[in-house]
Amino acid sequence: MKKRFTKDSTRDSSYHDILDFDDFEARLFERISRQPSRQKKGDRTIVTVRSASTLKNTLSTNGFQSLAPWPLARVDLVSLTRPVHHHFDWSRDGHKRTYTMHIEVNDSCIPKDARHLDTLRGSILLNNYSGISDPSGGGILKLRTLYSERLLRLPIGHHVSNGKIMHVYLIRDEDNSYIPYGSIHSITLIAAMRLGLAVDLRRRAFSKFVKLPLYEDMAPWNIAFAADKLMYIDYDTRNETYDADVAKVYRVLSVLMNYKRTVQDFDMCGTRAKTPYGFSHVSECVRPKTFQGECDYTSRYPVPCDDGMCHSDYISCLRSLALLREKKSTVSVVDRILEDIDKTAFMVHEE
Repeated sequence: MKKRFTKDSTRDSSYHDILDFDDFEARLFERISRQPSRQKKGDRTIVTVRSASTLKNTLSTNGFQSLAPWPLARVDLVSLTRPVHHHFDWSRDGHKRTYTMHIEVNDSCIPKDARHLDTLRGSILLNNYSGISDPSGGGILKLRTLYSERLLRLPIGHHVSNGKIMHVYLIRDEDNSYIPYGSIHSITLIAAMRLGLAVDLRRRAFSKFVKLPLYEDMAPWNIAFAADKLMYIDYDTRNETYDADVAKVYRVLSVLMNYKRTVQDFDMCGTRAKTPYGFSHVSECVRPKTFQGECDYTSRYPVPCDDGMCHSDYISCLRSLALLREKKSTVSVVDRILEDIDKTAFMVHEE
């Protein structure tokens, strides 16, 4: 028989169906994880959920072990395939590049005699770096067994989670490039700024930004906050800096401008070739007439040329075309000489 509620009954927990909410957190996560994906067909997400009653980790207070006084639930993402976009609020910037994110168990890098859960749970992931770890992830795993310990270097993009080695990575859809995920301990600058930074924090962030080395693609989605530091995170271009090169930019532009003037006086300068970002000076005079390819797959050779190749700049293209004309002219001269020899030989034979 149910108890009748009175004016003050809401203060008495015996009037509430508390047992109906037992392990509510775990059941909620399980229900959410079973919902059909809102992404395109082919996506999948698999998680495991454990409530506080099954978790072995407990709080330690003054040497005594006790269950945590608040509800706990552990959610482990064990498998995921999902399309993702370039950065936070990507549509505002006109970005169309897409990726496919993968999360999967990969124990192939672990020796067979150390693949059981107890060994991995008792192991320690040692960081190769002090402070902020390498964005690629990886690290050194100290495997502990009953009889020995051994050190194992994990491949980049691999992480230890709940007794499993998880492989986290992206595949860039346009070229199938592989991009491993490191530990997520940062937030991109573009996300922080669009969520709203206080004026003082924005000024402090700018001060840190201008102190970074110069990389090729320092757009705000390639800069991340990691604790009180800013770091460059673009995977393709993070191994090369351009501080010394940027110091020469004005003089390099002067070279390109003055060179173009002399080419024009030779009457050998056509219109400007198209490049991915439309930069002036770098592609003057060499708009191709026969080359139908594209040169936007790499920033090292962005200039299309009628020699059928992509070049670093228009001067490189002009030199290549001049060399081709020299070779063609030489062949024509040789052909004419051989033709004259043939005619002379024929006349001698006739006589």
